Amino acid sequence: MASQVIAGLPDSQMTVIAKNEAGHKWEGEVAANRIAVAWYREHDPQYLEKLIKDFRSIQAHLPNPVPAGIDEKTYFTDNYQKLGTDPMAYGWYQLQMVLIVYDEPARSFQQVLDALPNNRYE
Repeated sequence: MASQVIAGLPDSQMTVIAKNEAGHKWEGEVAANRIAVAWYREHDPQYLEKLIKDFRSIQAHLPNPVPAGIDEKTYFTDNYQKLGTDPMAYGWYQLQMVLIVYDEPARSFQQVLDALPNNRYE
């Protein structure tokens, strides 16, 4: 969904955002999760609560793929392709990102969408 919003921007904005996301895969994935969490908070908060409870339980049983002493965001961006081939590692990351977003101060769906063109990761 974030890519659809970005694709609708003027070329100058789209180019900057695409460049930022290429070097910052973590932030791009988190942005997508912010959209989903904000939507569910407004449209089906009971489902979201159950999902978060399940995600916390599942993640507690998955091995953390991040080597000790390495920043999880940097590791994700640097190893994006490799992680995508490992369902356990990529699953851990997806759960981690949803949980991080859920634990942030709540924003409306519209606020999340409005913030997308202003994301700068440099």
